[in-house]
Amino acid sequence: MDGIPARSEQSTQSPVNLASLPRDEALERARAAGRGILVDDTAVSAVFLSLWTDWMNANIPKACGQSDDDFSELVNAVMEEFEFGVNEFIRSVTFNLILERVESLVADDSS
Repeated sequence: MDGIPARSEQSTQSPVNLASLPRDEALERARAAGRGILVDDTAVSAVFLSLWTDWMNANIPKACGQSDDDFSELVNAVMEEFEFGVNEFIRSVTFNLILERVESLVADDSS
């Protein structure tokens, strides 16, 4: 996974014990974390191998008559494309979030 910098709110906030918060606030923070987790490069990197393995096992069975070398080469090439797709998604969502923030700032300034 190539390094995509943490969003500013991620890098400046320290972890909070949700159990110590009022229930509504804890649930709100959990929902916000769920919305943002797939664009958090660190979180995705931590589970990437599991995601890849589960997806690969379901989608790339070895074909009859395929040599081990051919299959291994295919799996490596597919893994590179899978990782590229994950990184591409993270970059696109991160870019869209930045664009939304800029649009919001411009709208606030113009009003």
